[in-house]
Amino acid sequence: MGAGKTKRMPRAVREQQMLDAAVHVFGRRGYMAASMDEIAELAGVSKPLVYLYLNSKDDLFSACIGREARALTEAVRASRPM
Repeated sequence: MGAGKTKRMPRAVREQQMLDAAVHVFGRRGYMAASMDEIAELAGVSKPLVYLYLNSKDDLFSACIGREARALTEAVRASRPM
């Protein structure tokens, strides 16, 4: 899926695609070595679109951390007996 082959989809769906790609790249390469080019390519969007949605690499990383922390919290809560 190349960066030039985007199709119209809701912003929330597209943003989740970008976050999924970013979590993968940050997890594999670490923050410093992760590139916005690679994240955009993996998400199937252009690099300018990643910046439009998430402003900067720092903001993208923060959004990833926030999303994954919420998922972890939900998983822990769901596993606790009532």
